[in-house]
Amino acid sequence: MAHYRAPLNDLRFVREEVFAAEREWAAMPATAELNAELADAVMEEAGRLVSAELLPLNASGDAGGANSTAPA
Repeated sequence: MAHYRAPLNDLRFVREEVFAAEREWAAMPATAELNAELADAVMEEAGRLVSAELLPLNASGDAGGANSTAPA
């Protein structure tokens, strides 16, 4: 079975170093309460969702193809 691990360190680097997201969030009233801790928690849960729920669907999608109507 395939294994996927979300690249959390890479995502954090992009968020912090490339986009300076916390500074941007603080500047906008709608996102002023958002912080790195919350963003990390969301990214970690998204990574778990992909690993546990979406990754297993790849095998059946590969076996059946895009135009297949029969379950794999």
